[in-house]
Amino acid sequence: MKTRFLAALLLLAACVAFVLPAAPAAAQDKKAQLLEDHFPLKVGRRWIYTMRVTAGKNTQRIEYTTKVVRKEEVEGIGECFVTEARSVDRLFTTEFYRTDQGQLLNPRRMEGKSTANFKGRVLLSEKGMSQLDKKGQDPISWTWESADGRGKGTVTLKGREILRIRNYGNLHCIVLQDKAVFTFKKGTVRRHQERTIWLAPGIGMVKELMQLKDEEGTVALETEAHLKHYES
Repeated sequence: MKTRFLAALLLLAACVAFVLPAAPAAAQDKKAQLLEDHFPLKVGRRWIYTMRVTAGKNTQRIEYTTKVVRKEEVEGIGECFVTEARSVDRLFTTEFYRTDQGQLLNPRRMEGKSTANFKGRVLLSEKGMSQLDKKGQDPISWTWESADGRGKGTVTLKGREILRIRNYGNLHCIVLQDKAVFTFKKGTVRRHQERTIWLAPGIGMVKELMQLKDEEGTVALETEAHLKHYES
């Protein structure tokens, strides 16, 4: 039961894309630091989360770990940071991340024997983050699509929020919302996912809420994850 819940969550995570124009060197350095602060990728870093998973009337509490395990040159993609998500000794997903022109991209995911490739899948952009505090700025959104056409969505940079996390106190977070649609079984079954993520400077993801709904709007799976421990 626990592994089925976690596999469903990790399999359906999704991100977005944006193209950043050139900026002066000093401004680029500042923006790059802002991006790195909120999604720190360095080999050896590890995040431990506790998660409440609800499917129908069944609820479980589990713990899982995400770790940056290596850097790898991927043919057709470039150099990536590779992360693995595990619960106990079981590997659930392997994610590939890379930065390019002010964007944090997530071009590939591996789950079991399956590999998913993505078009324009970016989690954050330096430009979007730098515009958060501008008055009158409309929410910034990006779209993404899976390479096989079975998944597509929109991610919106919602703004900032102070979030209190046990052992870490009050954190000034950036909030992202990802709304996606996934199609299965040769286009006959659709699932709607809404995912909200809180990213804290110097740490990364500290909270995540996710709902997976069927075509009638019934919630099939709901999760809530909180950071328990972070090792830099």
